Amino acid sequence: MSNILTNNINPRSGNVINIGGVNDTVSIAGTVTYEDVTSVDSIGIITARSGVHYGTVGSGVTINAVGAGTSLGFLVNGSERARIDNSGRLLMGTSTSRSNNLGSNFQFQIEGTGGDTAGAALVRNSNNGGAPYFVLGKTRATSIGGSTAVSSGDGLGEFHFTGSDGTNLISAAVISAAVDGTPGADDMPGRLIFSTTADGASSTTERMRIASDGRIILPTGSPGIAFDDNDTSGANVESKSLDDYELGTWTPVFGAESGTVNVTYNTNATKGWYCKVGNVVHGAFNISWTAASGTGTILWIGGIPYSYSGDSTFGPVTFQGAVSKCVGVTFSNWGGGTGQQAAVGVYSNSRMNLQFFSSNMTTTDQRAKFSALGSSGQITA
Repeated sequence: MSNILTNNINPRSGNVINIGGVNDTVSIAGTVTYEDVTSVDSIGIITARSGVHYGTVGSGVTINAVGAGTSLGFLVNGSERARIDNSGRLLMGTSTSRSNNLGSNFQFQIEGTGGDTAGAALVRNSNNGGAPYFVLGKTRATSIGGSTAVSSGDGLGEFHFTGSDGTNLISAAVISAAVDGTPGADDMPGRLIFSTTADGASSTTERMRIASDGRIILPTGSPGIAFDDNDTSGANVESKSLDDYELGTWTPVFGAESGTVNVTYNTNATKGWYCKVGNVVHGAFNISWTAASGTGTILWIGGIPYSYSGDSTFGPVTFQGAVSKCVGVTFSNWGGGTGQQAAVGVYSNSRMNLQFFSSNMTTTDQRAKFSALGSSGQITA
């Protein structure tokens, strides 16, 4: 073992002094000072003139950039790769925080000139069905680490798609999540909201939401769902907007094309329901009556809260036969006038046979019949 006793070891710039081998121990008592370090104390804390402080905090190690306006940079091969600025923001690809993105200086910022330098990837490698996570969370706590419960309507997270208008980055579209009901223990109802910015507008507008019960909701005033008029898969494809949806009830009533009909209804059991999608109405009804009389051969159901469009392609459902018996249903090419022809018909006579008819617009002929023979019936053509 060799001993070197000296008051000063003063290396010149660019020179190296090696003391001992790789596995040897070098003990230095007192303070060591060289060009860019002011001191190294007896427990290993190094203080540099540039304001970087290396030391221990508990069982860990801290690197502290000391002084107002000081930032901490991380270099690889002489080029800065990341920086923590004096406000604690982590910057990658830039040394200056951007403040014109939604008007905020965000704590984590990445800037680049290509997909590889302006992107991030989360990849999970595990031999199971698990996926990587990207988690946005919200509490109503007022301190770090709190877990105060959120309330109905509270926002839970937002993804903003922004573009520069020449001065600022502003939102073109937003996908956001919010609490959609009263939360409870292990119970967090939520909704997803999709918003876009209209041409000429300065902010986004909600266009669609998925509610906590799974309903897809278009807001009031929405232009609806447009079916692309560029689709040429069909010879007669048209561009249409599905811009109207409505559920409701109605009160069905009997009426006659000719003659009279008098009905005493059981109001508790006479009800109708409808679902309107665009300009198509689907309806269901139940009519119950205690007395009926009348004359004529065509009995129709009225009371639907929408008028007939007059398009000869479609027509009302009518009951054909004696009004007092109400014995048939026909689908007619009829707009409310006379001279209609049954296109397809279903008929039930007094013996409970079910017959099907079609028309060549001149005559109407039976095409099939279910005979009331036992529980299974018999089909004849």
